[in-house]
Amino acid sequence: MKGKRKMKKILSVLLIAFMIIAMAMPAMVKADGQAGTTLSAEVTATAYWTRTFSWTIEKSVYPDHWEFYPGESGISTYTITVTKDGYTDAYFINGTVSVTNGGDVATENLAITIELRDGVPPPNDLIASATVDVSSNPVLDPGETGEYPYEITIPPPIGTGTYKITAVVTITNHSGHLGEPFGPSPSATTTLPSSPTLINDVIHVDDTNGGSWTFSSSGSVTYDKTFTCEDKGENVNTATIRETGQSDSATVTVTCITPPQATISGVKYYDANLNGERDADEVGIKGWKIELYMWDEGAKDWELVGTAYTGEAGDYIFTVTKAGTYRVVEVMPSGMWVQTAPESGYYEIEVELGQIYAGNDFGNVCLLPGYGGKTLGFWSNKNGQALITSDDVTELNGLNLYTPSGWAYPPFDTTYLSTAKTQIKNYLLSATAVDMRWMLSAHLIATKLNVLHGFLSGSTIVYVGPSTYVPSGFISIDEIMENANTALSGGTRAEQEYWKNLLDGLNNNRLPFVCPEPCLPIEYP
Repeated sequence: MKGKRKMKKILSVLLIAFMIIAMAMPAMVKADGQAGTTLSAEVTATAYWTRTFSWTIEKSVYPDHWEFYPGESGISTYTITVTKDGYTDAYFINGTVSVTNGGDVATENLAITIELRDGVPPPNDLIASATVDVSSNPVLDPGETGEYPYEITIPPPIGTGTYKITAVVTITNHSGHLGEPFGPSPSATTTLPSSPTLINDVIHVDDTNGGSWTFSSSGSVTYDKTFTCEDKGENVNTATIRETGQSDSATVTVTCITPPQATISGVKYYDANLNGERDADEVGIKGWKIELYMWDEGAKDWELVGTAYTGEAGDYIFTVTKAGTYRVVEVMPSGMWVQTAPESGYYEIEVELGQIYAGNDFGNVCLLPGYGGKTLGFWSNKNGQALITSDDVTELNGLNLYTPSGWAYPPFDTTYLSTAKTQIKNYLLSATAVDMRWMLSAHLIATKLNVLHGFLSGSTIVYVGPSTYVPSGFISIDEIMENANTALSGGTRAEQEYWKNLLDGLNNNRLPFVCPEPCLPIEYP
């Protein structure tokens, strides 16, 4: 019974083994019958001896920090130093492995190993090996040739004989060697040159400030650069060795300082009431030219340092950065303009920085040619005579008119108007300056009649120019007549002549009148 079971187990094992062999047979047959491919290969080899020089570069600058007020500048000097430290020799071989697929199927698992054999006798001693990168074309199609560059370092000791390069090329589907690495191993020989190839023996330095220099040995160069407030902040500058990419930088920091300041300001206004002060209802004048001068102690003269034009409200302002003596002056535009303030015609200011100097106001009025006046001749002829009334005679008789020696009038007749008119005519036509009172009286009569009949207005302000009698230069027609009348009762001849001339100017329209409003626009030649 036991023998039968044992036999049965043996038969079962044999059956299983048979089945495994049967299943494997088709695969084995397939492997043995698979078609492979063939390779051919070539290798080139060139030996190199290079000598690479080492360099260092340093860049510095002095001064490396500036603090400027606006308008100031400074010069910094840059220094670039390069040092040739020594050299390193390198020995290596490079070339190309050319592999051609001569079969009908693509390659599988292409691999290339470079073997270097020594040039020191005896030759053919393996001294180094390197794997070639085939990733650029890892599979060669039928008939395709692949080119694979390589480089291998020659280890010391360095020989003087011939070096041999062998390219071991393998694939795993080479005909006759399916499944195992196999392929051609072409060789080439080369020898080292007798002298090295020099690398970086001469260098070029490029600077971001624009300069370039050439060095064959250690050395340095310097150059200057000017800085101003336009360069505010950090100014980084770099010098670079063109061949190696080595660089060094230097930084100049510029700080722009806002200097202490002072301001000088004021308003240009129309002084309609001629009081030399700006009143609440008096308007500013736009576009008026104001000049600022500073006293130059060395030149003993005033130097123009600023010009401004007034704004919409007649305002102006100057900002100064130097202490000293300043003078603010207005510039008269085209037309007839007269200043009313300040009394001196300008402002002179001792300026300390950090202060505000406001209120330097200029008052002005503009003038128009006089008009409306009628002369002595008019009031003597029939046209003027026709206008004279009894009330006019009464007004004239209220004046301090001069009565010439031997004359019965003035005062003029109040009974008969025709008689009074004739008397006025004779008085005006006979007046002489032998006694200035007579000529003054004659012109006063004409001016009074001009006002009474509306040819002139007593409230009109007239510009007569500054004098002892009219310091401001401005006076109304009424005031002129009042002063003339007063001079007739006891003034000096000079005083009488002065007022006579003003009355004559009014009657002949020679005196300019003050405009109640600004004459706009303001224009300069």
